[in-house]
Amino acid sequence: MDLLIITATPRSNQDLAMKIAEIARGAKLEVGVVELESLKLPLYTPDQEALGIPDAARELSDRWTEARSFCLVAPEYNGSTPTVLNNAINWVSRTGGNWRESFQNKPVLLASSSGGPAPRLIQAMTSQCQHLGAVVLPRAFVVNSSQPLNEKALNESIELIKRLLGIL
Repeated sequence: MDLLIITATPRSNQDLAMKIAEIARGAKLEVGVVELESLKLPLYTPDQEALGIPDAARELSDRWTEARSFCLVAPEYNGSTPTVLNNAINWVSRTGGNWRESFQNKPVLLASSSGGPAPRLIQAMTSQCQHLGAVVLPRAFVVNSSQPLNEKALNESIELIKRLLGIL
């Protein structure tokens, strides 16, 4: 899979994820979409891990590792990332094997449908992705009622992903 789009929440972020998927497919990328809330992952703790890695976490880890690039779509929660996204990353990092392959040197596009202070969200996601070894694209996408999706800029970012993946 060329691009795995991971949306933290349904509704407007899921809508944005589907629009990104549509544009990426139009650019001839193989795309998958995962909506994290629907996975119902338990909150990661060492005690919870001792009970066993949930099947949904293993499946997410496999998809994330197999993807050549990924896109994170999340709302702003209190100036940062939503718990469901952090929780999924925590589980992926604990699934065993070389989990760093899920992130290492992979292009990542960041996006949000947010009514809150999205720059802080983008900053938090950028920091986390860079810490995990991903290559964060220079342009993030934030949409809300007063700021529609800049499709021209998104197409340019998709083309950058293609160049980074050697598809062009």
